[in-house]
Amino acid sequence: MLRLFFHDCLTNSCDASILISSMPFNFAERDADINLSLPRDAFDVIAHAKIVLELTCPKTVSCVNILVVATRDLSM
Repeated sequence: MLRLFFHDCLTNSCDASILISSMPFNFAERDADINLSLPRDAFDVIAHAKIVLELTCPKTVSCVNILVVATRDLSM
């Protein structure tokens, strides 16, 4: 989670761009060579949290909020 946070927030700004998957006509940051070693289970944690939060409070919490809070909580 710390590595995801670093790659997303400390290099430019926190925008959750590291969580975006590539599409046929758009190569995403997540799939860049330097990011291929990022732990895929961390992506799953964010996706699962987003699903749960959307069911509880739709359109309220962003993926970047989840990334920041999860990193804080998991690093304590």
